Amino acid sequence: MIALLLPAVLAQATGGDVPSINAQLFDPTIDSATFLWADDSVVADSGDLRGRVLASWAHNPLVYLNDDNEPTELVEELLMAHLLGAAALGPVRFGLDLPITLRSIGSEPGATGTGDVAGDIKVRVVDRAIAPVGVAVGARLGLPTATVATTSEGGLSWGAHAVVDADLGDHVLASLDIGTLGRPATELENITWDDQLVGIAALGWEATDAVGGSLEIAGHGTYAALGDAGSAPFEGLVGGWYRLDNDWVVRAGLGTGLSGGIAAPQARAILGIGYEPPRNPDTDLDGLVDRLDDCPTSAEDADRWLDEDGCPEPTEVTFKFVGPDGETVYDAEGTLGGDSAIRDGETHLLRAGELAMLADAEGYTPLEATLRIPAGPPIELPIRLDLDPQRDLRVRVRNQDGDPLVATIQVGRDEVVSDQAMFEDVEGEVSVVVRAEGHAVLRETVRIPPGELRVLAVELKRLAELKGDRIEIRDSVYFETGKAVIKPESFALLDDVARVLVENPQVKRVRVEGHTDSRGSDSMNMALSKRRAKAVRTYLVEAGVGSGRLESQGYGETKPVAAGNDESAWAQNRRVDFFVTDPAP
Repeated sequence: MIALLLPAVLAQATGGDVPSINAQLFDPTIDSATFLWADDSVVADSGDLRGRVLASWAHNPLVYLNDDNEPTELVEELLMAHLLGAAALGPVRFGLDLPITLRSIGSEPGATGTGDVAGDIKVRVVDRAIAPVGVAVGARLGLPTATVATTSEGGLSWGAHAVVDADLGDHVLASLDIGTLGRPATELENITWDDQLVGIAALGWEATDAVGGSLEIAGHGTYAALGDAGSAPFEGLVGGWYRLDNDWVVRAGLGTGLSGGIAAPQARAILGIGYEPPRNPDTDLDGLVDRLDDCPTSAEDADRWLDEDGCPEPTEVTFKFVGPDGETVYDAEGTLGGDSAIRDGETHLLRAGELAMLADAEGYTPLEATLRIPAGPPIELPIRLDLDPQRDLRVRVRNQDGDPLVATIQVGRDEVVSDQAMFEDVEGEVSVVVRAEGHAVLRETVRIPPGELRVLAVELKRLAELKGDRIEIRDSVYFETGKAVIKPESFALLDDVARVLVENPQVKRVRVEGHTDSRGSDSMNMALSKRRAKAVRTYLVEAGVGSGRLESQGYGETKPVAAGNDESAWAQNRRVDFFVTDPAP
């Protein structure tokens, strides 16, 4: 590359009276790993050396309208190369930019030569690896070494800028680079070319460790003519990069002027290659570079659980207290390390290692143990409690979802309203009755041998439940004999049917069916079944179910579910059914 560029470096400028005005506003960044134009706040490790070569082509970068409103094309085509080098020392990066005009076509036909050599310095103020945003400041000094007038500042130039960047997540980086540029004043017909305000907004995306892209918008505004569009060029640039191996990176970009300002080309293309070893430090030495490490100062614990985030994770432990038969002891309580309270089903974040634990529950022997917490993914840790040697009956009530349910628990003549109860000194056989509003009643006979604790886990089912194309009820709707008057003992059942319909708006329509037994005349039974079905429909409407969702129909004795002519068959055939006739799609 150097051999190819030497003729351009040694060539002399042509063009005579062509004014010195730099048609190349594109000053490539010395060392940004993400952008082509904008800088970032990162400074590589001390002693880092790197360099890159960027070639750029611009079409019509220097065209203006003269006083006669005629376009003057000082530069129609411009082919440039930038030799860039950088060296880091602590938080400071020193850089050098050697621009070379390979070809300038326009008022200086076929001009080639050197550009203005510039020295560049950047100081990292806030490190983005350990702070929400990164901040850096920089300065640039350009020497009047150009041999081509249309790529020369015509004297010393200088610049100062500040950079603020932030990682937006998902490997997206945003940068705002704002500064000022000092240059010799030039008057070009009606254009003032002097000191400028410079700003670059950029977004970069790292798809993988080897591929990335960027979008940049750069603007210049001449202080002496801020209202003059010709002195305020804006340019957009889309770029991309590809890492060939660990050290070499290819970069490319396409851009265009976004305004009619001078030095904003109609089209720009960039291609380059650089020696750019990865510059991301691994502060905590856990194998994840800081830019990919959510905890750059705390080493990952490498326990095969979330090891890719770079953070040491505590173990997520869910405690489960169980009795001798594996049943859950819901009211058990314990402490960890003397202060952290734990209950059944609770989840705690704990460091791996050993912890002292105390646990106790009514009816169980107190437990003192040492727990070993492993490192790794979430675990459920069962804590086994032994029963006290006494003759007791413990009743626990749960609903169909396994949640505690407050109910009336009756054991013999004793009665307790709670989701669990302990009945002491119970021997022999005892009758257990459990009732809860909206649930079917449970009746059971329990035998407790002397010297034992019996734990009875009760699951109460709802009185009504949506099952496919029907609402299944676990009791009967009772009416006064020969009438369509609903008995109060059925109110709870019908209230639960109403709850099912309110909680399931996708059920558009339900048919309430009334049925009778075979006693009585067919016509009387048919009329009675219709009145009873209508009475149930009315009750559900008054309970909050939309009338448009309900229809009623009586079938008398025409659809029996039990054969026979006895009280058992009659009781089964006297019934109310609920069928879904219009379910949601």
